[in-house]
Amino acid sequence: MSNGSEIPPVVLYLQGTLTILANLLLFLTVATSKKLQTSPNFLLLSNSVADLLVGVYVLPVFPARWESTIPCRPVPHEYCLMLTSVGAHLNSVSVAHWAAIALERLLRIFHVQFHKRACRLFLLPALLLCWTLPILPTYGRRFLPIVFQTYPYDAIQTTTLNDTCHALILPGCQCRFCVHRMYSLVALTAQYFVPLGVALICYLYIMIALHFRLRETERLRIQVVGVRESTNSLTTGLFQRTLQPVWLNVTRFLSSKDFRSFRLFLTILLVFFACISHYLVNRVRIVVGQPQKEGVREGYFVTSIMTAWSTDLNENLTEIAGYLNSLINPVLIFALSRGFRAGAVNLVRIVGATLSGSSTRHCCQASEVSRSRWNEWACRFYRERTK
Repeated sequence: MSNGSEIPPVVLYLQGTLTILANLLLFLTVATSKKLQTSPNFLLLSNSVADLLVGVYVLPVFPARWESTIPCRPVPHEYCLMLTSVGAHLNSVSVAHWAAIALERLLRIFHVQFHKRACRLFLLPALLLCWTLPILPTYGRRFLPIVFQTYPYDAIQTTTLNDTCHALILPGCQCRFCVHRMYSLVALTAQYFVPLGVALICYLYIMIALHFRLRETERLRIQVVGVRESTNSLTTGLFQRTLQPVWLNVTRFLSSKDFRSFRLFLTILLVFFACISHYLVNRVRIVVGQPQKEGVREGYFVTSIMTAWSTDLNENLTEIAGYLNSLINPVLIFALSRGFRAGAVNLVRIVGATLSGSSTRHCCQASEVSRSRWNEWACRFYRERTK
């Protein structure tokens, strides 16, 4: 593979730095604004921690498929397996948070009283489940074959890869291991497809139910008022008979308070799906396409404590696009939410006031001294005039 297809490491480090800064800003904005401390925002706050860890750990230690002659040191099997599981775990945590937020929005719109009780009782357990449930499919995909001895990882061979899956191979730099097709399919389903399906079904149900609710509200309004809504646009002919009712329903739906309450989260979920879809398609293609006797083979080149960059442009771009979602999330939140923008402005004011606090104190002390001197001079002038 030619070096011209390599992605410079500075791109990954820049992406990681921006990811850390954006999610740190989101975290501090929610932490310093009481208006933003709501149940879905606490879920967003927890998800921002996962996104921040993507910038801290996953991007600098970037898993890539690459064979090279650069000097390296042998690494333990466990390190290879853990290294290749952390990124998938953090992505799974994000998907679990979006599913939890979708369920929370469903309760908030259609079951208000139960939503109030559930937020008090189940918010902390929901946060714990979002972090712990992805552990089994993520790390189990790597470690269960070892536990059940499906593949002899310790049988290291330096000549062939045709009959055995390996943890370390050739010069000791590569993590080579196989995952059985069944493990991969179950893991992908539990990590991505189930929570994504739950979230999409919740939002689809919300939109359909809101449509019928708004239609029933309009029917009752017509019965009471006796006329339909009118617009300043074309009101005669074909537009009035066909397009105008549809346009009124769409605008009424988009401007409703309930739609605005989940618009931000639905947009983030769709962007997340767009970022991760290429990765999921590649994973499914690899799982289905490789021969059963070899399982799903994955390889990683490890130098000392850092993982080398991929020379495969397509693979690298796939990884970058998958992890780019951790940077896009806070950007979308600030772009689409007026409350978060106001919270960010308030945070900047707090930081500015904190940084200028010492100079303000000095100014206040100086003004107090000046005021006392003026009072002293005024009193002296008054006594001299009254003598």
